Amino acid sequence: MTHVVRAGRVNLYDKGVKLDVLDLRDGHPDSLRATYHPKITEEVSAADGYELVVVPTRGYQLADAIRQRKDLTTESTFLLFGAN
Repeated sequence: MTHVVRAGRVNLYDKGVKLDVLDLRDGHPDSLRATYHPKITEEVSAADGYELVVVPTRGYQLADAIRQRKDLTTESTFLLFGAN
């Protein structure tokens, strides 16, 4: 999985993303603290060959997010999450 971030934000995640995970399954510790080190890029192209593109964005930014990615590929499935 590769995360795409806005220009100039790649270095924000150099030390990873700290997670505090709640696990309510029987026989497991109640919580786990870990650091996730994501693969991050500022640019993607059709040559990258992604099968699934997940686009989380605010509702009012959705149209712009689609325009930015419309030429990315014709073979990918896009999953759009719009929040308020």
